Amino acid sequence: MMRCVFLLPMMGLAFAPVAWAQPAPTPKTSLDRSIETVIVTAPRLHAGVTPNAIAHDFVKSFAAPTVLRDGIARWQVAICPNFEGLAPQYVAVMEARFRTIAGEAGAPMKEKDCKPNLSVVFTPQPQVYLDAIHAKNMDVVGYHGTTTVSHPIQAWYVTGMRDNRGEVVVDHDGTLVLDCPFGDCKGFARIASTSTAPVLSVGGWRDRPDISSDLLYVTIIVDADQTAHNTVGEIADYVAMMALSRTDDYDDCQLMPSITNLLSANCDDKLKPSQITASDVAYLRGVYKMDAGAKLQIQQDQIAAEMQKTLGGQ
Repeated sequence: MMRCVFLLPMMGLAFAPVAWAQPAPTPKTSLDRSIETVIVTAPRLHAGVTPNAIAHDFVKSFAAPTVLRDGIARWQVAICPNFEGLAPQYVAVMEARFRTIAGEAGAPMKEKDCKPNLSVVFTPQPQVYLDAIHAKNMDVVGYHGTTTVSHPIQAWYVTGMRDNRGEVVVDHDGTLVLDCPFGDCKGFARIASTSTAPVLSVGGWRDRPDISSDLLYVTIIVDADQTAHNTVGEIADYVAMMALSRTDDYDDCQLMPSITNLLSANCDDKLKPSQITASDVAYLRGVYKMDAGAKLQIQQDQIAAEMQKTLGGQ
């Protein structure tokens, strides 16, 4: 039986709902615009670049490995999403699209009325919100996470390492330890320890250490003012990409049409689709098909191979 060594308490705070400055979505532009109608259409690729190069570039750019494990994290516990700061009709659209995309990716989902481990918050004061939840629980920003809001939509990930017995230990910041092992350091100090990385039960070999990185809790803060011009479908799909795979890439312009380009300042509009694309879904599917116990390079290659099926092969 799996045993979680560190339990993360619930981190939600109550904020008054804010109005999203756009017309209420119609079925044609939200729920009826299903993922199935998107994934059969291959995106137009950047001229002169092979599908193999585009896929590998996307994976290395968008997928941020965890610091301690240096592996790509994914949900192994079932996801229970919660959306705050929106009117009920927008919450319904956000959750429906998220569940559809998570199903296409192969990510585990809980039924409704569960204890949230994914919190998506819309607020006109994102820094105030982050400060409040960070003051309540310092672990909310994750291992070495930033405490500053710098993008219109930004995510914070609590991750952990799962060993070959199924035990999970949260990646947790520790106290910086400085010492001088030789008595007289002449003004210099040696870093002895910067984390509380646990000793886990490991197996495997060099290319497959048999320790996986798990997403345990994700907080996504959406600046309601800065995203007021976007449609609910665009934001829902963008949030889904961030929630289902750990990333710290908010500015790069991918070499293919991708919903991840939505808020990239220096990206051609032709590369900014209004909904999630076939290659985006293929990326997520690759994350949930990859060998979670393999080393980073193997994981990246496996995800890129899944993407190439949509991008046109070799």
